Amino acid sequence: MKIAISSSGANLDEQVDPGFGCCRCFIVIDPATEAFDVLENEAAVSSSGAGIQAAQMVVAAGVDAVITGKLKPNVTDVLEAAGLNVYLGAAGTIRDVLKQYQDGRLLKTSDPSVGDGPGTGPCRGRATGRGMGQGVGQGIGQGMGQGQGMGRDGGFRAGPGGYCICPNCEERVPHELGYPCFENTCPKCGTVMTRER
Repeated sequence: MKIAISSSGANLDEQVDPGFGCCRCFIVIDPATEAFDVLENEAAVSSSGAGIQAAQMVVAAGVDAVITGKLKPNVTDVLEAAGLNVYLGAAGTIRDVLKQYQDGRLLKTSDPSVGDGPGTGPCRGRATGRGMGQGVGQGIGQGMGQGQGMGRDGGFRAGPGGYCICPNCEERVPHELGYPCFENTCPKCGTVMTRER
């Protein structure tokens, strides 16, 4: 059995990246032996359709299940059509999430966790080191800039990288482009997250 976990880096101590299509890589791991390979996510630099491309890539890798933070409906459909089990809402290190899976604490789902609306577009500008850099915005949810200008949120725009932090227990999770930190709750204590400044 092999599981693909969306990751922000290439080892078991890296954080799960909640953005399936835009993650830096996938840790493809055998939960029985904990032997793993790193599958670079070539879809993360795509101008559109990153989630579908990433789904096709993990299906081609022969995995049996996917563990990630959030999925769009069309990506969920691709994974389920290939017969993969899908586990959503994962947060923490790859090692922590693998332990949760081994202990049966992750819930399998068939429901997508996000819609296809504005702000769920391409991965450009994510903190993968492969983004488009600073530039001029291109409209709602599709901007390529780093968010340094005055705008909503009282003029504070933290850009695509960084972390969401729990004001209660100080748990940090990678920020996901297009999803304000206050829309997430802490995976440890359930408190509403804030943006780390």
